[in-house]
Amino acid sequence: MTKETRLWIEQLTGDIEHVEKLGEQGGTSIVYRVEAKKGSYLLKTATKARYQEWLDEDLMEWREGITLTRALKQATNTQQIRLWKDFGEYLFQFHQQTTVGTSSDWLIEWLMTAERYVASDWTSGTMDLLDRLKETRPQPIDVC
Repeated sequence: MTKETRLWIEQLTGDIEHVEKLGEQGGTSIVYRVEAKKGSYLLKTATKARYQEWLDEDLMEWREGITLTRALKQATNTQQIRLWKDFGEYLFQFHQQTTVGTSSDWLIEWLMTAERYVASDWTSGTMDLLDRLKETRPQPIDVC
């Protein structure tokens, strides 16, 4: 964390008592846990424009534990399978909550976002691949 950044944060939080850089963020960002007089905070930073855009939509909270990446590295094959299944179930539940009641244009919005990413060279995907996806859109699934 730069001195200028620290001073800016102190203007918002009061004197900083402790800063801890957290590890393993998937290569998209750097996260710090900041302990200040007014409370504890997470500061997440990204240098690339696409990751900064993602941060604008990111909801964060502090939870004790380890990252999935670290857990997978430490796990046996059987434990890895269980971790992936649990993670998949969590993602399913999360997306069920965040998409319920959203407009039917949800997929269109994400395809437009993907097009912007491809045009900006922010992804390894190609416009041809995106066009094929648009032509053969996935069908909605019924949730039991």
